Amino acid sequence: MLCHNNLALCGHCYDATAIVTGYAGEEELGKALEGADVVIIPAGVPRKPGMTRDDLFNINAGIVKSLATAISKYCPHALVNMISNPVNSTVPIAAEVFKKAGTYDEKRLFGVTTLDVVRAKTFYAGKAKVPVA
Repeated sequence: MLCHNNLALCGHCYDATAIVTGYAGEEELGKALEGADVVIIPAGVPRKPGMTRDDLFNINAGIVKSLATAISKYCPHALVNMISNPVNSTVPIAAEVFKKAGTYDEKRLFGVTTLDVVRAKTFYAGKAKVPVA
């Protein structure tokens, strides 16, 4: 897992048990991605007060393009789960990068909009001391 904004520390927020390894910076991006079967992209900035969707898009589009380019190089057959907002715009950016690199497979690129639901389920299950279902 590429560790941006302490994302590796939030590994307990998800439904599955996993081994989490942190990597930092673009110089370690290839090492983080090499041989990955699944890549989850939550990268980008959150929408701030007064920020339009266009503002958000302009920032996150560049981040997604850079990551998609690296995915094409280091793990072209990985399943790619896009969480970066706006998802309806960042998924097509990744698709175009993959097409240009010759690595596009429509069955391997997904837009994920359920992150908050998964977090809520996990936190609730933890408080209620019940398994996440």
